[in-house]
Amino acid sequence: MAGNLTVALIKPHILFARKRGQIITKIEEAGFGIILSK
Repeated sequence: MAGNLTVALIKPHILFARKRGQIITKIEEAGFGIILSK
């Protein structure tokens, strides 16, 4: 029972983390571009 609950909590978290990770990499790339241009 507890195992199913943890999977239910972890799965959406992984999906959100992937989406968030993609957004963060875009922000980081933009940030590095600004740093390099200076």
